[in-house]
Amino acid sequence: MHVLLLGVPLFEGMAGSVRVRNLLDPLIQEDKIEWSNLYFSKQAGNYQNKGEAHVMEVEMSMKSIPSIFRFLRDSFRFIKSRKVSGSKNLFYAYDTPDLKTIFLILYAKSKGYKVILDIVEDNSVASSIDGLWNWVRIKSGQYFVNLAPYYADLLIGISHHLHKKLSGIVKDISRVIYIPVTVDLQKIKVFEAGKKETIKIFYGGSFGKKDGLEYLIGAFNKLNKVYPSTELILTGKGESKRILTRFLI
Repeated sequence: MHVLLLGVPLFEGMAGSVRVRNLLDPLIQEDKIEWSNLYFSKQAGNYQNKGEAHVMEVEMSMKSIPSIFRFLRDSFRFIKSRKVSGSKNLFYAYDTPDLKTIFLILYAKSKGYKVILDIVEDNSVASSIDGLWNWVRIKSGQYFVNLAPYYADLLIGISHHLHKKLSGIVKDISRVIYIPVTVDLQKIKVFEAGKKETIKIFYGGSFGKKDGLEYLIGAFNKLNKVYPSTELILTGKGESKRILTRFLI
């Protein structure tokens, strides 16, 4: 079986990379799957492409028509060339499809790939949107998710909320599964409860309504009462100054 991952680099990057790595790496280590990776520059972080034939970096600018054509041309060529004849081919698209990714998803579908959408955010609850492109991305994402039953073979929701929402748009709920946030326990340092040194808990991301940061803060407050040496570190930005101020007070 061959899996082509769209969106984030598999072995480097931020939260998205960690999620798909935890899901796919065990299969890769056991030689259960062959994999390819078509990722976007803005998702790559410090990842440097070492020139592997099964990995390609692409990006485009909405301000440059030539870059859009190059983006589509290079992506289509890669998707077509990486398909493994005589094998089941899965197209695993990370995050909500939008105007940037929908054409790649539909092209893969036309070439015989089974399409999997891993939905990790509910953009419909974004209370404010920064910039025209983000507005287009979020609005198109809401539209294309509702059309997912026509082109996606499997939908993954990262939360009970998203699982319920996705189940409401398909007739066959067996096409929707719930896979929560995953953790590689082998990389977690075990420490003895009660030690005096400070244990730091780090969150990096956005402070929007859709992120539910108030639940993290509430849970930490309970933890801190039991283990006073714990410390919560938050870094990121809010959807608006008003939302950011709400967490700082």
